[in-house]
Amino acid sequence: MFPFAYFFRSYTYHLVPDLKLQCEEMQVNPIHVGNDVVLERNVIIMFGVHIGDGAIIKADSVVRQNVSSYSIVAGNPAQLIMRRYPQYILQTLQKVAWWNWSDEQITYCLSSLQQEDPLILLNCAIHLKKLSKTWKEEYYNDK
Repeated sequence: MFPFAYFFRSYTYHLVPDLKLQCEEMQVNPIHVGNDVVLERNVIIMFGVHIGDGAIIKADSVVRQNVSSYSIVAGNPAQLIMRRYPQYILQTLQKVAWWNWSDEQITYCLSSLQQEDPLILLNCAIHLKKLSKTWKEEYYNDK
């Protein structure tokens, strides 16, 4: 009769040290995934990788290096395919940072957030800023 209990005990013994090392490495080199990031199916991200805001990681990619904001990467190892938007739009989107908005602001611009064109979102953000200034002026003038 084969000693299955011994086999499994031995197998577990060899796996646990590797698992412990992986947990320690994860604490030392955490993975950082930014806001508004799309991770498609079967993506593997190595320890210590930083993925910028708005990046898209295509299916079955292995990410070994940092991914800049609003980039599209794919492959093993993952390589830059293209930037999602021109540089001037990228800088503006990062300043807008819609993911930090209140629920009311997101509700107000929800249809703009669902559009493919980022300029529609930027126009809504400008309108929100004007509304916010107007509200603050009215609030402080009433006191």
